[in-house]
Amino acid sequence: MNFQQIGDAKAVNRAISQELKATLSYLKKSWSSSETYYRDKYPGWKKVPQFIKWLEFRTLDVIWGNGENTLKLLRAILVVHLLIAVYDTSQFGNPWDLKAYLGSLAVSPGVFFGISSPHPYPIWFSSIIAATRLVGFAFLTAILVKRFGRR
Repeated sequence: MNFQQIGDAKAVNRAISQELKATLSYLKKSWSSSETYYRDKYPGWKKVPQFIKWLEFRTLDVIWGNGENTLKLLRAILVVHLLIAVYDTSQFGNPWDLKAYLGSLAVSPGVFFGISSPHPYPIWFSSIIAATRLVGFAFLTAILVKRFGRR
């Protein structure tokens, strides 16, 4: 808050990065450490919710850097495009042909954004793509609001 009040956006970003590292360390130690503090605070089954919190934190960190990393979000969207291409090729093309994968990768942006559908995809697959697209845009919007809101 102090950095934000004086208008130092870079320092705010560094402080948030340090806070995320500290949270990750705490959550991991809360379920895996044999230190006395964690052993007393989280005995037995109390480690399970901490493990779930840590797993959720790590998953969100990989997907979008917990709201602090646009490149991680772009990487996650690229992985979704690759998964679309693999599914498309395995279901409608020749899985042993590299050109089929490249062709599917070329049309995956149209499938991801809902512009085109080169094949009759099942409803469950189209629904997963639509949900992923909406969540991806929500994450991108959150990142942009956070970044520009600090300036």
